[in-house]
Amino acid sequence: MRGRPIDWEKVKFYRKKVSEVVKFLDEYFLRENPYLCGSEITLADLLGVCELVQLIPVREQMLYESNPKVKAWVERVKSRLGPLFDQSHEEIFGLGAMFDQNVNSKM
Repeated sequence: MRGRPIDWEKVKFYRKKVSEVVKFLDEYFLRENPYLCGSEITLADLLGVCELVQLIPVREQMLYESNPKVKAWVERVKSRLGPLFDQSHEEIFGLGAMFDQNVNSKM
């Protein structure tokens, strides 16, 4: 991806798709449950949250944080895992600085 200009139409398209998924999580899976499959945390929750937090280093976390129910679910899963969650995502979260530098150089 380095050296290529940012395709803002693609960015807009994928932002819309992520927003649709977040809405679906809210309205279908989290409608009456604290976790995706019911009242207990499952692997589905771990995988779902891991996917969403990948938006953090690219500064797009507002796509899920703007939904109160989904944001609360992410926080609930993270708190259940405690420091292990942050430890296992250190490298992903560390990519934010590289992303900022790359994006700023293309603007």
